Parts: sequence; structure tokens; C-alpha cells
Amino acid sequence: MSYILDALKKSEQQRGNGKIPDVQTVHSSSLNYHSEKKTYWPYFLIAAILLNLIAIVYFILNKEPKSDINVENAVKIAEEKNTQDNISTFKVVPNSETNIPERTSKKSSTNNIQLTSAPVQEKPVSTKIKEQEISPPIKAAENDSSENILEYYDLSKSQRLQIPTITVSAHIYSSNPLQRSIVINNNFLEEGDYVLDDLILQEITMDGAIFEFNGTRFHYGVVSGWQ
Repeated sequence: MSYILDALKKSEQQRGNGKIPDVQTVHSSSLNYHSEKKTYWPYFLIAAILLNLIAIVYFILNKEPKSDINVENAVKIAEEKNTQDNISTFKVVPNSETNIPERTSKKSSTNNIQLTSAPVQEKPVSTKIKEQEISPPIKAAENDSSENILEYYDLSKSQRLQIPTITVSAHIYSSNPLQRSIVINNNFLEEGDYVLDDLILQEITMDGAIFEFNGTRFHYGVVSGWQ
């Protein structure tokens, strides 16, 4: 139908120009129309191919970001899990750390108590040592009162012969042991001094002195040894 319509239009144009259309004009017009129609097909094909390529590229580009987004989401989820695990571990660790200082503080407090109590125990010890150094005669007197001390002349002859001679030249007695003194064999002596190698002056009494000789303790009167 389109061919016929085109032929009619051309015939009318030729009539308007004063020409009468014939069969050739009608056939040529139809051929021209057909050639014009053929020339447009390659352009349509190229356009369709380009559209297909554009569509394919578009779909590919849209698919790749989704995969990237999925990877990013997976990474974020893994990081969140790791952070949650770390937070849980951090919550447990402070409890153990806070418990340790409490124990150490208790131990340190007990150590401090022991350290403070140690000097308190040392002071009496030091005072006792001083008392021993200052007043040994007092303890000797206490021991003498508890033990039986023989008189010099109550000893056996063999014991008296072994004891060196004792000659008293001066005798000073006082309630303070530090102020007591005696002169024996021309030697000024105080309590605790050695008269000879085995003879020790232990205590000066009101009426004489107490000696020790080879483990034997005896009292020697001043009147008996006074010269």
C-alpha cells in the first residue's frame, strides 16, 4: 500500500509539472523508496547493538558495587564481633586486676603491722641488756640468796689449801653496787673482778665479800682477813 501511495503522490506531482506519469516513473519511485528503506537498516542495527552494549555495561557496573558492598558489610560484621570479644575480655581482666591489689594490700598491711611491732619488742631487749651490763651484782645477790653459800672456814682443808691467800686492806660498802670497792692483796677491786686466775670477786657484802673458786662459792669475812 505504501508503494502505491508513493507512486500516486509522484504522479500527482508530475501532473502538476505538466508530465504524465508512466509505468517507469511508478517503478522507479518504488525502487527509490525501497533503496531509501534499505539504507536506514544498518543504522537501526548499530543503534540496537550500542543500546545492548550500554545495557550490559550498566548491569555489570551495578553488580560489582553490590559485591563490594557485601564484602564491606562482611568486614564490618567481623570487626564488630572482634570488638565485642575484646570488650568481653576487657570486662573480665579488670576484675582479676582489682582482686590482686586487695590481696597485696592485705599482705602489705600485715607486713606493716609486723614491722611496727618489731621495734616494740626490741626496746625491752635493749633495756634488759643495759640492765645486765649496769647491774650484774644485783642478779648475783639474787642468786646468792637462793643458794647456800658456805663460809670460808666451813670449807674442807683441801679446798682452803687450794684457795690463794686473801689479805683485805680496805673495804667500802654501799647500797649502790657501783660505789662498792675492796682492796685485796694491795689491789683495788670491784665486783666482778678477778683476784687471781681462778679466784673471782662476785659481790661485796656489808661484812666481807663473796668469792668463787673453781665453781665453789664461799663468803670471806672482812674481820678475818683484815690486816
